[in-house]
This record gives sequence, structure tokens and C-alpha cells, in this order.
Amino acid sequence: MNRRILYRLSTAPRHELASLGLTPNDVREAAAPGITDAAGFLTAKRALRRSKGELFSG
Repeated sequence: MNRRILYRLSTAPRHELASLGLTPNDVREAAAPGITDAAGFLTAKRALRRSKGELFSG
């Protein structure tokens, strides 16, 4: 499942990632060795960014 999630996100345009509160770098980091739960990792990155008030305009 992680591979499918990462593939779909890695091919998504920047504006679509931004609408999800993610960046292309977030997706690359989630694909790093040692990350066993890509969805959980990305969810945590998004939550952290929102808690800091970092918003994307897309």
C-alpha cells in the first residue's frame, strides 16, 4: 500500500500536493529507507505544518 500511495503522490502536480498540505519533498522523505508507514508519516508532516500555521496557497 505504501508504494501505491507514494507513486500516486509522486506523480501529482505541486498544486494538488499543496491542496493536501504536502510538498514534493514530503513525498520524497516518506519514501526514504526506514519509513515503514508512508501514510502515517505524511499525515504527521501535514499536521505539524498546520500546527505551525504554514499554509499553502497552491
